[in-house]
Amino acid sequence: MFSRHKVAQPTFQGAPVHTNHILPWVSFFLRPHRRLFAVLTVNRLFRMVFFVGIQPLLIAKMVQAFENGTAYANPSIMWNLMLTFAVLSSIVYVLIIVCTEEAKLGDRTSRSARLLGLAQLNRLSVQWHEESDSGGKLQKIMTGSIGLRQLIRSYFLNILSFIAGFIGSAIALVGMGLPLIYVAMFAGLMVTYIAAAWWSSIFVARGYDKQNQLLENLIGKVYEFVNASLTVKIFNLGDHVLAHAQEGEQTGYKQSSQIYTLDYCRWIGLNFIGLFWMLLITYVAITQTLSQTLSLTAFALVVYQVLKVWNMMEDFTSMYSEIIEQSSAFKRLTTLLAQHVQVTDIAATTPLKVENGAIEFRNVSFAYNAKHPVFEGLELNILPGEKVGIIGRSGSGKSTLIKLLLRFYDPVGNEIIIDRQNIRTVSQDSLRQNIAVIPQDVSLFNHSVMDNIRYGRLAATDDEVIQAAQLANADEFIRKLPAGYQTLVGEKGAKLSGGQCQRIAIARAILKDAPILILDEATSALDTHSEQLIQASLARLMGRKTVIAIAHRLSTIAALDRILVFDKGRIVEEGTHQSLLAQNGLYAKLWQSQTMHN
Repeated sequence: MFSRHKVAQPTFQGAPVHTNHILPWVSFFLRPHRRLFAVLTVNRLFRMVFFVGIQPLLIAKMVQAFENGTAYANPSIMWNLMLTFAVLSSIVYVLIIVCTEEAKLGDRTSRSARLLGLAQLNRLSVQWHEESDSGGKLQKIMTGSIGLRQLIRSYFLNILSFIAGFIGSAIALVGMGLPLIYVAMFAGLMVTYIAAAWWSSIFVARGYDKQNQLLENLIGKVYEFVNASLTVKIFNLGDHVLAHAQEGEQTGYKQSSQIYTLDYCRWIGLNFIGLFWMLLITYVAITQTLSQTLSLTAFALVVYQVLKVWNMMEDFTSMYSEIIEQSSAFKRLTTLLAQHVQVTDIAATTPLKVENGAIEFRNVSFAYNAKHPVFEGLELNILPGEKVGIIGRSGSGKSTLIKLLLRFYDPVGNEIIIDRQNIRTVSQDSLRQNIAVIPQDVSLFNHSVMDNIRYGRLAATDDEVIQAAQLANADEFIRKLPAGYQTLVGEKGAKLSGGQCQRIAIARAILKDAPILILDEATSALDTHSEQLIQASLARLMGRKTVIAIAHRLSTIAALDRILVFDKGRIVEEGTHQSLLAQNGLYAKLWQSQTMHN
């Protein structure tokens, strides 16, 4: 069932869009949950400090009381220590239930990252989308959001536990009255270990960055082949596709092997650093115990802390590779989120109000490539309610004109005006809400026919959708589909013919009922009979609207108020069908050519 419910839109307000560094973005996604994050951090630190430092310290104090005889002289010391141990242990075990929120926090931020990634895709320019692989875009969002979730999980399970372990060890050593040299050695272990881990991670991170790029490229290519499955079958490209995928997988395998080699070298180096400090601390403890300056209880506590910290280091070293991998994946997403958005709304934007539908191009210049301008000083006035046809050879600027009007691009010079409003000063949403487009290449979603038509106006009722389909002469074939209006049309409308897809697009435009209508080869996919049926529907659809119709078949625009002939970005001829024929220029030649062909 099609959902009409409005949901809260993800916002870039306060987002660190000037950078792709992961820490500012992690902070951004955690900001709505900062209180919960602070509570969970304190909870995890307290629990780990208790298990690593306070719990063994209390046990050591009990042993020490027996060792020096104070337990026999004053038994209440033991009962107080045991009561403290029991109370703190109970609190810690109860607090474990809070840990369920850690996983939930990761899921929430991951969902927010995915939604913001999708919102960013909607904000980015048409040109950016045309130059990027669809599969690669989705890979960035999916792996990046998972990376963020895993980073938060690693923060609680590994990073905090690692830090808390050293804090707990320091508390235990100081609490037993041990010389500060032990605290200094544990601090030296932590500093050198973290410094070495950070330095070595730079090289491993580069490997993961390259691996993620290779994976995005591979998925992008595979996505293209899957989308073009019919072409693959027609030209027997199956073996070529498999060979291409195999080559990509082989390249990825070599990159993974390099990462594993680097990672194991890093792991060995970090463990040798830890081993050095562990042996040094144990040597000092043995020496002081032999000289009887350190009690057996204190010695046992030192050895216990050495083993505990060693285990934590082992766990952290093993997990650190995952942290690097997760950071690399998340950085791919932050790079997308920090991508410069070329066409944006101004701060004081207002909604477009179309009363008449007058359109003006005032001295407009534009170029996709600075060396090859499409328009230079284009002047064009379209009157309210006027029906204007546009023809021209490929590359003459017809489609670019429409893209500029829809503000997919901004012109370099001067302005485009609709009813005395510069389209730069109005919101993009309101601009496109007032323009209906029937494109040559219809984009249908793998949803029901009903939903695909309803995308023209989301609030439309089923009856209004059916009425639009009837006006587009689509109702008859829709009702013959297996599930009627609830039939899924397949990806890009694969289950429908080109003409059927075109009629659904026309029904969508009829339902939208915008004051400005753009027809981009709207009947190009129809046979002669279907085109005749549609022309009547289009005539009713045009009504009092301002219409711009791009056509290859000149017969479809011959009856319009005015026809513009484009050539190399300039309007070389304009007038009615009859007046252009009388001029005996480019239009007349094209008309004669098509007439003779027919």
